[in-house]
This record gives sequence, C-alpha cells and structure tokens, in this order.
Amino acid sequence: MSKARFILRKIRGSKSVGASEATRYIARSKLHAEREGNSLRLLFSDSHDALSHWQADRLLSGGSERLAKDDILHYVLSVQDAGDFKRLGASDDERKDFLREAVRAAMKEAEKELIVLRLHWTAGIHLNTDNPHAHIVISRHAIDRETENLRRIGKLPLPLVPHNEKQQDGSKTFLPGKILGVFTKEIDARQREIERIHAKELAGAKVIPDKSRTDFERADTTRSEPLLDWQKLNKTDFNRVSFPDSQTRKVQSLAAETETRAIEITKGQAHEGLTSDKDTVLHERSLSRTRETHNNRDLTR
Repeated sequence: MSKARFILRKIRGSKSVGASEATRYIARSKLHAEREGNSLRLLFSDSHDALSHWQADRLLSGGSERLAKDDILHYVLSVQDAGDFKRLGASDDERKDFLREAVRAAMKEAEKELIVLRLHWTAGIHLNTDNPHAHIVISRHAIDRETENLRRIGKLPLPLVPHNEKQQDGSKTFLPGKILGVFTKEIDARQREIERIHAKELAGAKVIPDKSRTDFERADTTRSEPLLDWQKLNKTDFNRVSFPDSQTRKVQSLAAETETRAIEITKGQAHEGLTSDKDTVLHERSLSRTRETHNNRDLTR
C-alpha cells in the first residue's frame, strides 16, 4: 500500500488545555527560526488571514467567554510529502497562502456535511517539521441551518474524517473522508496550474530560427563567407570565379596560354603580313582543346 499524501488526525490534549491554550500553542510552539522567524505565528479563519491567538479565541467563542477544552475539536492536517508542499509555489509564503485556501475549501465542505449555517474555526500553519501541517481548532457550538437553533457538535461525522468502512464480506475499506478529499483536490489543481505556467514560460523561451537562411547555411555555423549560388552560376561567371579544384585551374591556365599565343600570332602577321601554316595549325588545335575542356567541364557540373 502506498503511503498517504495527507493525514487528518484528531488531537487529544491534556485536561488543562482549553481553546485559549490551543490557539496559543499553535501561535508559539517550537518556532523554526529560519522558515518561520522569531515572531509568533499568525492564525487564520474563513474570513481572516492574520489573527493573533487572542483574536482567534474571541472568534471561536463568538465574542463571549473563552471556550473550555470540551467546547473545541482540535485536528492536524499534515502534508506527508514535502515535495507536495514545494510544488505549491516558489516560496514558503506563496505556498502557505495556497495552503490556507485549501483548508478553507475543506472546512466549507464540513459546514455542508454538518448542515450548519457557519462553523467557528481557526487554524495555523507549522513549518517546523519535515511535514508542513495545519492545526485546526473548531468550536462545537454552531447554528443549525434548518432550525436556526444553537446546536452542539459532538464530533465530526464519519463521512468527513478518515475511517474504515466495513464491507458485506466482513472486510474493511479505508476511506479518507470528505475533508481530505476536498483538500487533495485543491492541492492537485494548484500543482497542475503551476506546471502549466512553467510549461508556458519554457515555450516562450525557445529560440526562433532565422527563416531567411537555408537549412544548410544555418547548419554551417563555422563558414565565414557566403555560399555560392550554383543554380545562378553561368559560363561568364565560370570565367570570373576562382574555384579551388585542380581541373578548373588547368582550364584557366590553358585558356590564358591560348590567348597569349593568339596575340603572338597576330603580332607576327602584322610584321610579316602572313601567317605560317605551323602557327595556324597550332592555333586551331589550341582552340579545339579549350572548347573540349569547357564542354567537359559543363557536363561534369
């Protein structure tokens, strides 16, 4: 059986503990200096966030005399996995803010089950152990929703609290109760919300690629010069551009040699008035070799 994520248990205090002693205990017991500071803890209720322990006493009693031990119910709602608490926010203050809201939602469910107009309760959060937990003190005095008469709550009914339910075959099934059910639902909803926020932040931080460059250009991050556009390169470009391969250098060298020889022949004709047969044949052979080389180059491109 997997370990429970949350536990709700009833506190059975000593005979001398009344409501005022319970709220004082919640406010000052075993403060964790690093996580909780040195000041007394503040308590909260369904409508207040920062109650001193004596203000909490008056709220529980409805402004009358302080309640005795027998007039209160004291429960502890504990988060068993500290990771569950950490996933509620970025700081302890933020996590405690949401933990208060989860406790309030759970106590609203208790009011519905008890059929009362309002429960007088107060609570405080302790971070002084490995398991963050909330102490909840509930007044036994409440107004019945149907009769509007004062009614005493003996104990929280089984549907609200963890209990074992006997089955027809004699076996027992553990049920967490509605208080833990609502509390767990609120915690899970908050954690999903935090995860969605983080996912959205990560998606917004992704680098958008430069659509103006080709895939090959984006991959070739070490190249300092722009790549040649081979599709647009024509024969005129071929004569202007210096290529690194040996075959192209041979073609350019041969073309330069042929051009030089043609100039020499032309000069010879200017001086002698004619062209020797030997020079003419050499000129024609050179031109033919140059054309063949160009054609072969075109076929291999």
